[in-house]
Amino acid sequence: MAEITPKLIEQTLKKCNEHMKARGLSKKTRDSYESMIRRFLNWEEANWKRIEALSSEGRMEAFLSDLANDKKRPISFATQKSYFMAVLYFYREYMGKQIGAINAVRAQNHQRIFNLLTREQLLLLFEALPVSPSNYRLLARLMFGTGMRLDEAISLRAKDIRFDEKLIAVQEGKGDKSRLVDMPLTLVEDLKAQLVYARSQFDMDRSLNRLGVYLPAGLSVKYPAYATTWEWYWAFPHWQEGQDPDEGVKRRYHVYDFDVQNAFRETRRKLQLPEYATAHMMRHCYATFYLRNLLTKIKRSGVELPNLYDFCRDALRKKLGHVSSQTTDTYIHLVMDRDDISDASPLDLL
Repeated sequence: MAEITPKLIEQTLKKCNEHMKARGLSKKTRDSYESMIRRFLNWEEANWKRIEALSSEGRMEAFLSDLANDKKRPISFATQKSYFMAVLYFYREYMGKQIGAINAVRAQNHQRIFNLLTREQLLLLFEALPVSPSNYRLLARLMFGTGMRLDEAISLRAKDIRFDEKLIAVQEGKGDKSRLVDMPLTLVEDLKAQLVYARSQFDMDRSLNRLGVYLPAGLSVKYPAYATTWEWYWAFPHWQEGQDPDEGVKRRYHVYDFDVQNAFRETRRKLQLPEYATAHMMRHCYATFYLRNLLTKIKRSGVELPNLYDFCRDALRKKLGHVSSQTTDTYIHLVMDRDDISDASPLDLL
């Protein structure tokens, strides 16, 4: 590789972004990877004399080790892993290089202890979150009732909400994984009302002959007509058209994540709730409530499971769509020793 220069960095990042877009990576993933790859390339420029003779694996190891040892900008184990995945994509997918084992210094992996909202705080939050211009209250209850991530909830399509089966399909979640989650029974009527509203937006868009909704890269090429069908319309459409960040055209998008986060921020300040009363906290609360309910059901059944820990971990991992069981273990350790431990949706038991 030639010596790194600022001009070369910008050219490389532009081409790499185009490569990621062609591969169908979401804009959020592309932005995240681009930011981390930029830091890696800037690091290469600053350390060129030290790393010039190193192999690709050697440069990755040196970079990841420097991240772990940086006292001014300390990073977590999870963040270091994200950098590893971004740089690995850069070398393996974009550069086409074969990458062997990486033996870098690891950032410390501290055991996280979540601060959780109480039942009373959750009820206050659900009651106070606004329902206009978008139904943030329903989104919060949906995330708590299913364990969905914010990005997964706001990007649901009309076809993903299956009332006959009482299931919701989460498409292309984190790690490009899809899964089915149980529909909280207490949300059935609210979700039907939300789709009535979404249908009115869809009908208006079609009557005005507006551009169809965004489709994943592969579908937009193979089945472009899907963009103007009701099945592929957003379940939580934005109240107005916006600029498509990829294609630069004006079209209807789903509710933006920052709008939801702002609604949570304003509501928790109004109620004087803790700073951790965020949209993502709904997922943490779901996981711990679900585990307590599941353990209660197991204990009441009188059934002795030889591997109770593994059983609970596998059940929660499927619900949350975790790629790694290490993430699930955090919740398991938090709940397993409690005595106030049903397999129903936590929302149905509030």
